[in-house]
Amino acid sequence: MLAHILQPLSETTTEAVPRQQHLYRLLKEAILASVLAPGAHLPPSRQLAADYAMARNTVLYAYQQLVAEGFLLADRRGTRVADLPLAQASAETKQGVGESKTRLAQRAGQLQRRQGDDVLPFAPGVADLNAFPWASWARQLQKAWGEVSARQLTYAAPGGEPVLRQALADYLRARRGVSCSAAQVFVVAGAQTALDACARLLADAGDTVWLENPCYPAARTAMQTAGLQLEPVSVDGAGMAADASLWLRKPPRRWPAGFMTQT
Repeated sequence: MLAHILQPLSETTTEAVPRQQHLYRLLKEAILASVLAPGAHLPPSRQLAADYAMARNTVLYAYQQLVAEGFLLADRRGTRVADLPLAQASAETKQGVGESKTRLAQRAGQLQRRQGDDVLPFAPGVADLNAFPWASWARQLQKAWGEVSARQLTYAAPGGEPVLRQALADYLRARRGVSCSAAQVFVVAGAQTALDACARLLADAGDTVWLENPCYPAARTAMQTAGLQLEPVSVDGAGMAADASLWLRKPPRRWPAGFMTQT
């Protein structure tokens, strides 16, 4: 069965898609279509790489990406297909459970298709995982776990580790001239989390916000999710270029003078 699924890897293709992405896509599609059933074991990375004349890192990338997304499980028993609640929900939807579940399944499918299916070389925000120092990373993780205490295993402080926040405040003060305290520094999981926090903290649902056009798509998604009314504004060489009439027709949410500098 796996040989049939991965047959396109042996065929000549003109797609500008890295082989690691091609393998990832084929396995993911097979899992979503239930061609690879929950619990099905996949070959070891070395074996699969040898069978299809690929670098082992290519297979590792596909496996690790699918593990991170919850499609595969990897432990001492090997790599196998996870039991996906999403697949069960899709089956129930097909049986006519309700229109809301149909919309949910459609939305989930859209999000899955966005997660790197068409990543090209030099795409922004996509690391070259083939060049990642896996062995060194594993050693450092092992070393870090040896220094962990019970305190690090409890819930983290809001806004991030206090020691890290203080170090960042000291750095910003010394190197960037930013006058701030550790209490004003918040550590988030990534850029998207930061955008979501800004959208929810600095505006209320229904407020009008201006967004550059064109803009970073994920920023637009964060603003829409927060229930904000988006007003696209054209840009020029200096950035956002709003004309005087736009300030009258659709003014954006504005804070009182000095609000952002108060402590």
